Amino acid sequence: MIEARCHCGAISVRVPGLPSHLIDCNCSICRKNGALWALYAVAEIEVAAAPGAIAEYVWGKRTIRTVHCQVCSATTHWLPVIPDPDARGGVNLRHVDPALRAGIRVRRFDGADRWEYLD
Repeated sequence: MIEARCHCGAISVRVPGLPSHLIDCNCSICRKNGALWALYAVAEIEVAAAPGAIAEYVWGKRTIRTVHCQVCSATTHWLPVIPDPDARGGVNLRHVDPALRAGIRVRRFDGADRWEYLD
């Protein structure tokens, strides 16, 4: 299991293992959050949080909810707005020890314009 925690530790996100690649998206929200996303099946993402720690932001086409900590403001993950255990969600692996993600391929994704990988 891999655990990503926000800066203050109020939100913990656990996933079964490391991904084959990370996604560096250039859309406005990902750029401003400085996220490196790893995708997992929603059913594989376990979230634990202190009471009142979770805040969600939904924007654009309103299909995903980006989750951040109410205490430290760190963006930890995103999930579909409409619950679907077969869907995928993203976990921000900037919140794991850099040594864990060392060597994992980072793919650049154009979420700002073309909605495609740039590599």
